[in-house]
Amino acid sequence: MREVFKDATNQTQYVVLRSATTGLAATSKLYTDITASYTRSRAARAAISMNSLASPAAAWTAGGFVEVDAASCPGLYRFDVPDAAFATGVDRVVLSLKATGVLDEHLEVILVDWNKQLASIPNVVAAAAGGLPTVDVNNAVKVQSGTGANQISLNSGEVTVGTNNDKDDYELAADAVDATQFTQAAANKVWVASVRELTSFGTLVVDLAAAVWTYVDRTLTQLIAAVTPPPVIVGSTIRLLRGDTVVLSFTNVGSLLGRDKLWFTLKNSDHDTDLNALVQIEETAGLIRLNGAVATASQGSLVVSDETVGDFTVTLTPPASALLIPFGGLVYDIQKLTGIDVETVTSGAANVVADVTRATS
Repeated sequence: MREVFKDATNQTQYVVLRSATTGLAATSKLYTDITASYTRSRAARAAISMNSLASPAAAWTAGGFVEVDAASCPGLYRFDVPDAAFATGVDRVVLSLKATGVLDEHLEVILVDWNKQLASIPNVVAAAAGGLPTVDVNNAVKVQSGTGANQISLNSGEVTVGTNNDKDDYELAADAVDATQFTQAAANKVWVASVRELTSFGTLVVDLAAAVWTYVDRTLTQLIAAVTPPPVIVGSTIRLLRGDTVVLSFTNVGSLLGRDKLWFTLKNSDHDTDLNALVQIEETAGLIRLNGAVATASQGSLVVSDETVGDFTVTLTPPASALLIPFGGLVYDIQKLTGIDVETVTSGAANVVADVTRATS
C-alpha cells in the first residue's frame, strides 16, 4: 500500500489493467476508455477529468493517462493523480479506474503528515544558521570565516590560530610538517592523549590514493560476498519467480487423511472466480488453469508426502511460470474436499517476481 505526503503535488500512480474475461493483461487502452475518480475518507466520489499523455516520460498532467509499453510491459499504465486527491484533511484516499471489458481497479493510498525523505534534514535554508552546509564548484564544503566564539578565522584559505600556547597570531604555513618530520614518538603522543580531534585532512587522502594506485602490483582480493536468494515462503507469504521452476513446500498444515481432492489456487483477488485463477493445480488432475485459461496438466503438480501431518509440495514448471505477470498483492489458498465437506487448510499473500533471463529451454 502506497504512502503519500499530505498536500504532495504532481504525483504519478502506475496501475495494471486486466481483461475481465481472461484475467490477462489489457493493452491498447486510451484515456477516453477510462472512467476515473478518487474517494477521500468519508467523502463523496470525485470524478477525474482524463487527459492524454504524449509519452510515458511526459510532464505531469492532472488526469494524464498513457500505456507504458504494450510489448514489454503489457497491461501497465501511467496515471497522473490530481493534487486535490492528496490534500490535507483526511488520512486515506482510494483511486478508482473503470473501463469496458476490464477488471475494476481500486488503489488505496495512505496520506501521512510528514515526509519520510526529509525527516532528518533541517527545515532551514541551506547555509543559514542551523541549516545544511553548501559546496563550491569543486564540491568542497564552504566554511565562513569569523573571529567570534566557535568560529574559524581564515585568510586566503589558511587557518589563523588566535592563541597557541604562548604565541599569538600564529599561522601554520603550507608544508610546515612533512612525513620525514612526523616521527613515531609524535604519533604516540597524539594517540595517547585523552581527547583526539581530527582538525584537518590536508593532503592525506590524496597522498594515500596516489600511493595505492602507483604501486606496481595491485590485487583485488575480494569482489563481493556470496548472494543468497530470498526464501520462497516467509510466514504465510509465498514468492514465485517468473520463468523458474517454482517449488513450494508446505509442512504441518493439518491432517489430509480421507480427502477426495486437494487444490492449490493463486488469484489476483479473492473475489475472482476459479475460471479466472492465475494458477490452479489439483492433486489428481495437475495444472488446471493458467492466467484464466485452460492449462497443460503436466506443467503443474501437487504431491502429498505426509497426509497425517499435512506435508505436500506444489510445483510449477518454467514454461508455465514464464507466462505469469510480475505483480504483488496476490492471494492463494490450499483447499481440500472430503465427501461433501470443504475446508481451507492454509492461505496467505503471494508475489510474482520478475526474472532477468527469460529463456526456459
